[in-house]
Formats: sequence, structure tokens, C-alpha cells
Amino acid sequence: MTRQRIPASTWHERVAHWRNTGLSADAYAREHDIDLERLKYWARRVERAAGGAQLLPVRISTMVASAPLELRSPSGWSMRMDAGVDAAWLARLLQELR
Repeated sequence: MTRQRIPASTWHERVAHWRNTGLSADAYAREHDIDLERLKYWARRVERAAGGAQLLPVRISTMVASAPLELRSPSGWSMRMDAGVDAAWLARLLQELR
């Protein structure tokens, strides 16, 4: 039986999703039919990669002053706020979420 290669980006998303669930690695792996040792391996890799500054991909669309601002992460969370939100406050919030 050949093993299907799963892209690193998929593992990064899986690790982020696992961390957001609050489940143990064992419970998450069982629930999602993922090899526990692979999940732990990729969790260590993700932690090492996040050790330094990290740039995240951002998609910018035309800004309308009255439209709400919505941020979406690759791991699935989203945040909606008024367009006039204080940029410094938002930067601190995003830093804490990292």
C-alpha cells in the first residue's frame, strides 16, 4: 500500500485546527483519523517554524469606508469589526492571537 503525500500547508492547517479545538493530540488524531505520530511531528515542525517573525498571506480588496472589516485565517477563524477600528489596537490583537 502506498502512502499519499500530504502537503505541508495541509499539515499546518491541521495543527492550527487541532490547537483551536482544545483536544489532546490523541483525541484529535482519533477523531480525524490522523496518525498520532505524524500529528506530533508536524506540531513540532510548526512550532519551530513559528519561532521567528512570520509573514502571513493577505488578500486586499477595494476598501469601502462604511463596509465592515473581516479577517479570515487559513485555519478557519474569522473576525468582523467596524471599518473604523483603531489600527494600533487591531495590530496588538493580531499579535496576541499569533
